[in-house]
Amino acid sequence: EFNPDAVARTNETFRYLDTPSLFVIDVDTDAGVYRSVAEVLDALEAASPWLCQVLRVARPSASSFIADKGLRGVHVYIAVTRGTDISDLAQRLQIDQWKAGRGKVIISKSGALLVRQLSDALVYQPSRLMFEAEPVLGEGVMRTVPDDQRWIVRAADVTGRQAKYRTPEALLDVQLMDP
Repeated sequence: EFNPDAVARTNETFRYLDTPSLFVIDVDTDAGVYRSVAEVLDALEAASPWLCQVLRVARPSASSFIADKGLRGVHVYIAVTRGTDISDLAQRLQIDQWKAGRGKVIISKSGALLVRQLSDALVYQPSRLMFEAEPVLGEGVMRTVPDDQRWIVRAADVTGRQAKYRTPEALLDVQLMDP
């Protein structure tokens, strides 16, 4: 049925706001390289040490731990001062991962070159949705997330060093980061 109040989910309709926002890092783990949410966080933090300056909250993606499948993906959230900085932060994350040896180019079946790295760079569009609800499963299909993987919360670690990029409100300020 037609809904006259419906809004198209396009980048023209949805925009990042110049207000505090959540920055999500989406990591697909289909290759089985990582067995836990903590291992994914460790890899992200090794490539981008600035992540340790702010609170990180991570959880398995909705497609993880269904039937006999293990971890299939991880979503990591951090708070940033301005949503308008998300595109710049996404680019920095991608560069950090390539510098850390976590990037590659894959040749698709059609011969296209696909640029990939630890996290998915294609999620940084204001119209993109992240699904965090429990999945609806068919009869007899079970999802069993280990208790130690449901939510991983890592506090900011600024022991013995200045939190250069963190505001007093504990948000990451991208504009304070070195170019």
